[in-house]
Amino acid sequence: MTANHRIVPENSKYDIGASMVSTGRSLRIQEVIEQKIKKGEKFSVEHMVELQQDLTDVIARDMAPIISKIVDSALGNKDFTFTASERAEIETMNEWMRTFNGIMSEDSIQATVYSYWQYFFYHSLLDQFTIDGRIEGERLDQEGEKYWTTKRKYLLVDNYAFFEFYQRMIVEVQKDSGRYNRLCKTKINDKFGAKNPCAYNMARAFVDVKHHLETVMGLKQSEWNYGNIHVNEYPN
Repeated sequence: MTANHRIVPENSKYDIGASMVSTGRSLRIQEVIEQKIKKGEKFSVEHMVELQQDLTDVIARDMAPIISKIVDSALGNKDFTFTASERAEIETMNEWMRTFNGIMSEDSIQATVYSYWQYFFYHSLLDQFTIDGRIEGERLDQEGEKYWTTKRKYLLVDNYAFFEFYQRMIVEVQKDSGRYNRLCKTKINDKFGAKNPCAYNMARAFVDVKHHLETVMGLKQSEWNYGNIHVNEYPN
Protein backbone atom coordinates (compact mmCIF):
# COMPACT_ATOMS: atom_id res chain seq x y z
CA MET A 1 0.00 0.00 0.00
CA THR A 2 1.08 3.59 -0.54
CA ALA A 3 -0.29 7.01 0.36
CA ASN A 4 2.62 9.44 -0.09
CA HIS A 5 4.12 8.23 3.18
CA ARG A 6 7.61 7.36 4.36
CA ILE A 7 8.78 4.23 2.58
CA VAL A 8 11.61 3.28 4.95
CA PRO A 9 12.09 3.14 8.74
CA GLU A 10 13.42 6.17 10.60
CA ASN A 11 16.73 4.35 11.18
CA SER A 12 17.37 3.82 7.48
CA LYS A 13 21.12 3.85 6.79
CA TYR A 14 20.90 6.17 3.78
CA ASP A 15 17.88 8.28 4.85
CA ILE A 16 15.94 7.52 1.67
CA GLY A 17 12.61 9.31 2.02
CA ALA A 18 13.69 10.91 5.30
CA SER A 19 11.55 13.97 4.57
CA MET A 20 8.39 11.90 4.22
CA VAL A 21 6.03 11.12 7.10
CA SER A 22 3.58 8.36 7.99
CA THR A 23 0.37 10.10 6.99
CA GLY A 24 -2.96 9.28 8.57
CA ARG A 25 -4.05 7.89 5.20
CA SER A 26 -1.29 5.29 5.09
CA LEU A 27 -1.90 4.28 8.70
CA ARG A 28 -5.62 3.83 8.08
CA ILE A 29 -5.09 1.86 4.86
CA GLN A 30 -2.71 -0.49 6.66
CA GLU A 31 -5.18 -0.86 9.53
CA VAL A 32 -8.10 -1.78 7.26
CA ILE A 33 -6.04 -4.22 5.20
CA GLU A 34 -4.70 -5.96 8.29
CA GLN A 35 -8.20 -6.23 9.78
CA LYS A 36 -9.55 -7.91 6.65
CA ILE A 37 -6.57 -10.28 6.38
CA LYS A 38 -7.06 -11.27 10.01
CA LYS A 39 -10.71 -12.08 9.26
CA GLY A 40 -9.69 -14.08 6.19
CA GLU A 41 -11.67 -11.84 3.82
CA LYS A 42 -10.87 -11.50 0.13
CA PHE A 43 -10.58 -8.01 -1.31
CA SER A 44 -12.97 -6.79 -3.97
CA VAL A 45 -13.44 -3.63 -6.01
CA GLU A 46 -16.16 -2.61 -3.55
CA HIS A 47 -13.65 -2.85 -0.71
CA MET A 48 -11.34 -0.47 -2.56
CA VAL A 49 -14.18 2.01 -3.09
CA GLU A 50 -15.02 1.86 0.62
CA LEU A 51 -11.37 2.43 1.49
CA GLN A 52 -11.15 5.49 -0.77
CA GLN A 53 -14.20 6.94 0.97
CA ASP A 54 -13.17 5.97 4.52
CA LEU A 55 -13.81 8.75 7.05
CA THR A 56 -11.63 7.61 9.96
CA ASP A 57 -8.77 9.89 10.98
CA VAL A 58 -6.59 7.50 13.00
CA ILE A 59 -4.39 10.30 14.35
CA ALA A 60 -7.39 12.26 15.61
CA ARG A 61 -8.83 9.06 17.07
CA ASP A 62 -5.62 8.37 18.98
CA MET A 63 -4.96 11.95 20.08
CA ALA A 64 -8.48 12.91 21.24
CA PRO A 65 -8.51 10.88 24.50
CA ILE A 66 -5.02 12.10 25.40
CA ILE A 67 -6.00 15.71 24.74
CA SER A 68 -9.15 15.32 26.83
CA LYS A 69 -7.18 13.95 29.80
CA ILE A 70 -4.64 16.78 29.60
CA VAL A 71 -7.43 19.35 29.59
CA ASP A 72 -9.07 17.67 32.60
CA SER A 73 -5.73 17.92 34.38
CA ALA A 74 -5.39 21.59 33.42
CA LEU A 75 -8.80 22.36 34.87
CA GLY A 76 -7.66 20.79 38.12
CA ASN A 77 -4.51 22.93 38.22
CA LYS A 78 -5.06 25.76 40.72
CA ASP A 79 -2.20 27.75 39.17
CA PHE A 80 -4.17 28.27 35.97
CA THR A 81 -6.33 31.39 36.12
CA PHE A 82 -9.48 30.28 34.32
CA THR A 83 -12.64 32.17 35.21
CA ALA A 84 -15.77 30.27 36.21
CA SER A 85 -17.34 30.91 32.81
CA GLU A 86 -14.18 29.78 30.99
CA ARG A 87 -14.11 26.57 33.03
CA ALA A 88 -17.72 25.87 32.10
CA GLU A 89 -16.97 26.48 28.42
CA ILE A 90 -13.89 24.25 28.51
CA GLU A 91 -15.78 21.43 30.22
CA THR A 92 -18.59 21.65 27.66
CA MET A 93 -16.26 21.52 24.67
CA ASN A 94 -14.02 18.87 26.21
CA GLU A 95 -17.01 16.59 26.52
CA TRP A 96 -17.30 16.64 22.71
CA MET A 97 -13.58 15.78 22.49
CA ARG A 98 -13.97 12.98 25.03
CA THR A 99 -16.62 11.25 22.91
CA PHE A 100 -14.81 11.68 19.57
CA ASN A 101 -14.09 8.43 17.72
CA GLY A 102 -12.00 9.96 14.95
CA ILE A 103 -14.69 9.57 12.27
CA MET A 104 -14.96 12.78 10.24
CA SER A 105 -18.56 12.28 9.19
CA GLU A 106 -20.84 15.08 8.01
CA ASP A 107 -23.11 14.83 11.04
CA SER A 108 -20.26 14.81 13.58
CA ILE A 109 -20.03 17.77 15.96
CA GLN A 110 -17.00 16.16 17.57
CA ALA A 111 -15.11 16.34 14.26
CA THR A 112 -15.80 20.07 14.09
CA VAL A 113 -14.67 20.65 17.67
CA TYR A 114 -11.48 18.62 17.15
CA SER A 115 -10.60 20.42 13.91
CA TYR A 116 -11.05 23.89 15.39
CA TRP A 117 -9.35 22.89 18.64
CA GLN A 118 -6.28 21.89 16.64
CA TYR A 119 -6.38 25.19 14.75
CA PHE A 120 -6.49 27.31 17.89
CA PHE A 121 -3.87 25.20 19.67
CA TYR A 122 -1.57 25.68 16.68
CA HIS A 123 -2.31 29.39 16.93
CA SER A 124 -0.90 29.45 20.47
CA LEU A 125 2.42 27.85 19.51
CA LEU A 126 5.61 29.90 19.04
CA ASP A 127 3.77 33.04 20.12
CA GLN A 128 6.76 34.64 21.82
CA PHE A 129 8.84 34.22 18.67
CA THR A 130 6.46 36.10 16.36
CA ILE A 131 6.07 39.75 15.55
CA ASP A 132 2.52 39.52 16.85
CA GLY A 133 3.94 38.16 20.11
CA ARG A 134 7.04 39.75 21.59
CA ILE A 135 10.07 40.07 19.36
CA GLU A 136 10.75 43.58 18.09
CA GLY A 137 13.08 44.60 15.28
CA GLU A 138 12.54 41.35 13.42
CA ARG A 139 14.24 41.05 10.05
CA LEU A 140 12.29 41.93 6.93
CA ASP A 141 11.58 39.78 3.90
CA GLN A 142 12.39 40.68 0.29
CA GLU A 143 9.26 42.82 0.03
CA GLY A 144 10.26 44.82 3.09
CA GLU A 145 7.58 43.33 5.33
CA LYS A 146 8.12 41.84 8.77
CA TYR A 147 9.04 38.20 8.26
CA TRP A 148 8.14 36.06 11.27
CA THR A 149 4.42 36.80 11.52
CA THR A 150 1.57 34.60 12.73
CA LYS A 151 0.60 33.96 9.11
CA ARG A 152 4.04 32.58 8.32
CA LYS A 153 4.01 30.61 11.55
CA TYR A 154 1.10 28.58 10.19
CA LEU A 155 3.19 27.63 7.18
CA LEU A 156 5.51 25.92 9.64
CA VAL A 157 3.08 24.26 12.04
CA ASP A 158 0.25 23.28 9.67
CA ASN A 159 1.88 20.69 7.43
CA TYR A 160 2.61 16.95 7.26
CA ALA A 161 6.21 17.29 8.44
CA PHE A 162 5.09 19.03 11.65
CA PHE A 163 2.34 16.52 12.33
CA GLU A 164 4.55 13.79 13.74
CA PHE A 165 6.20 16.37 16.00
CA TYR A 166 2.74 17.47 17.10
CA GLN A 167 1.86 13.91 18.15
CA ARG A 168 5.07 13.51 20.13
CA MET A 169 4.49 16.90 21.69
CA ILE A 170 1.02 15.94 22.97
CA VAL A 171 2.46 12.79 24.55
CA GLU A 172 5.20 14.83 26.27
CA VAL A 173 2.67 17.35 27.56
CA GLN A 174 0.70 14.51 29.13
CA LYS A 175 3.90 13.44 30.91
CA ASP A 176 4.35 17.06 32.08
CA SER A 177 8.00 16.78 31.07
CA GLY A 178 8.34 20.50 30.35
CA ARG A 179 10.23 19.62 27.20
CA TYR A 180 8.25 21.98 24.96
CA ASN A 181 7.40 24.77 27.40
CA ARG A 182 9.25 27.39 25.34
CA LEU A 183 7.05 26.71 22.34
CA CYS A 184 3.85 27.29 24.33
CA LYS A 185 4.59 30.49 26.23
CA THR A 186 2.14 33.29 25.41
CA LYS A 187 1.40 36.73 26.83
CA ILE A 188 -1.51 35.25 28.76
CA ASN A 189 0.02 32.18 30.40
CA ASP A 190 3.34 33.92 31.04
CA LYS A 191 1.64 36.45 33.33
CA PHE A 192 1.08 33.85 36.03
CA GLY A 193 4.15 31.73 35.29
CA ALA A 194 2.35 28.62 34.08
CA LYS A 195 4.60 25.61 34.74
CA ASN A 196 2.90 23.64 31.97
CA PRO A 197 1.95 26.33 29.44
CA CYS A 198 1.19 23.73 26.76
CA ALA A 199 -1.51 22.15 28.92
CA TYR A 200 -2.91 25.61 29.64
CA ASN A 201 -3.04 26.43 25.91
CA MET A 202 -4.74 23.13 25.16
CA ALA A 203 -7.51 23.95 27.61
CA ARG A 204 -7.69 27.60 26.59
CA ALA A 205 -8.12 26.61 22.94
CA PHE A 206 -11.56 25.23 23.80
CA VAL A 207 -12.69 28.70 24.89
CA ASP A 208 -11.61 30.06 21.51
CA VAL A 209 -13.36 27.19 19.71
CA LYS A 210 -16.66 27.82 21.47
CA HIS A 211 -16.61 31.57 20.85
CA HIS A 212 -15.65 31.08 17.22
CA LEU A 213 -18.34 28.50 16.48
CA GLU A 214 -20.99 30.60 18.21
CA THR A 215 -19.95 33.52 16.01
CA VAL A 216 -19.84 31.74 12.66
CA MET A 217 -22.38 28.94 13.20
CA GLY A 218 -24.76 30.27 15.87
CA LEU A 219 -25.55 29.29 19.45
CA LYS A 220 -27.22 25.97 18.60
CA GLN A 221 -24.54 23.32 19.01
CA SER A 222 -26.72 20.90 17.05
CA GLU A 223 -25.81 22.94 13.93
CA TRP A 224 -22.08 22.65 14.46
CA ASN A 225 -21.83 19.44 12.46
CA TYR A 226 -18.81 18.89 10.24
CA GLY A 227 -20.89 18.99 7.07
CA ASN A 228 -21.69 22.65 7.72
CA ILE A 229 -18.05 23.51 8.39
CA HIS A 230 -16.00 21.46 5.93
CA VAL A 231 -17.48 22.69 2.65
CA ASN A 232 -16.04 22.90 -0.86
CA GLU A 233 -17.47 25.04 -3.63
CA TYR A 234 -16.88 24.09 -7.24
CA PRO A 235 -17.41 27.05 -9.62
CA ASN A 236 -17.53 24.77 -12.67
